[in-house]
Amino acid sequence: MAIGTTSAAINFVGLIVPVFMLWVLVSSKPKRFHLFFEALPFALWSGIAFVLPSYLISLFGIEFPSIIGSIIGIILIMITNHFGLFVPRNIFPRQSLTSMEINKPLKPKQVIFPYALFILLLIFAKIFFSSTVIKLPLISYSFNLFNPGFVFIVTALILVFCFKIKWSIFFATMKISIKKSIEPFLVIVAMSSVVQLMNNSANSLYQLPSMTQTFSRLFTTSLLPVLAPFIGTLGSLVTGSATVSCVMFASSVYQSSLSLGLNHINNLSLMLVGAGAGNMIAISDVLTAKTVAGDNTSLRDTIVSILPYCLIFLGIISFVAFILV
Repeated sequence: MAIGTTSAAINFVGLIVPVFMLWVLVSSKPKRFHLFFEALPFALWSGIAFVLPSYLISLFGIEFPSIIGSIIGIILIMITNHFGLFVPRNIFPRQSLTSMEINKPLKPKQVIFPYALFILLLIFAKIFFSSTVIKLPLISYSFNLFNPGFVFIVTALILVFCFKIKWSIFFATMKISIKKSIEPFLVIVAMSSVVQLMNNSANSLYQLPSMTQTFSRLFTTSLLPVLAPFIGTLGSLVTGSATVSCVMFASSVYQSSLSLGLNHINNLSLMLVGAGAGNMIAISDVLTAKTVAGDNTSLRDTIVSILPYCLIFLGIISFVAFILV
């Protein structure tokens, strides 16, 4: 709980992310600086509308800040937009959706209900099924019913009946989703396999450490708080997951913090925030986003274009770490 709350507090740096998005939007426009500063209050308010509710939610549990915090943020933005607060004068028109043009706009309840249902089922599963495990035969794997992916599938099936969606449309959509998911799935499998090899490469008979433990010896330095965000980002870049990044390096950062007499809560929180920032440039995440958006830009060019913003974000977090020390 302490790590979750501390991470949420450090993540107040995240209010600059909408500022990055604003700059990317206007950088190719005439009078870009004028447009940027005109919309800057709205971008900053958008960041605050997310990070503040997320922090408050983190005080009650670590599973829901990003979900519930983002929903509260959207509601706050809708309210302020209604009263014209922070809204810039120049608003860009919606770009054409071309082949994805929506013929029939969805009703508000059709948009909101799936998210509300997913959150309610997630909370329900957390309360009643967090300790329910199903052991799968033939393979040494246990499936926990408190699983966001499983809840997501259950939500989709319920929506089929609630909105009376034709099964032909459901299976056609599923076919498209599976087809688009193959390439990201293969990347994730390859990266996860490498992570498992790194973590399990130790040889206890000859007292040889694993690749991860060997690499982690570099963390034993008084600069660990400043390096912790970059460690988390490196793990996300390599594995494509903030969770797996923490699985790889959390133990090493924890042990190094204790041996150096540093605050392990702060260091683990800094690493966690850095791992979240690493999702900006994580290969599997970028590939998944490109697949969904139908973007044809090369993976390398996309990551290189995002890298400066990620480094700015990490630099600010490291400065916060320097203050915490």
